[in-house]
Amino acid sequence: MLKPVISNSDNQYQIKSVSDGLPYQEFAKHIGKSPEAVKGMINKGKLPVLEMKESPDSQRAEYWVYIPAWNAGLKLAHESLPKEMRDGWLRWLGLGEPK
Repeated sequence: MLKPVISNSDNQYQIKSVSDGLPYQEFAKHIGKSPEAVKGMINKGKLPVLEMKESPDSQRAEYWVYIPAWNAGLKLAHESLPKEMRDGWLRWLGLGEPK
């Protein structure tokens, strides 16, 4: 299993992986879903995946999730939320703007 590297850059911790991709089974563990659920997401085109085959004619393939694209999509989705929803958790912690 690939181990992430944790570094302190400008007093912010960042987790860096040795690879930008994860086999879909490993990705499932990271997001708390079953491998079958993630495979269904792949089949419906809901994940940024790379299909790896030994040859173009091969019937067998491995599916790897491209993590930078996944993270960029999460960031875009988060930034697209209305401010009340996006920053609600900060108010709950007492760190956001009062209403």
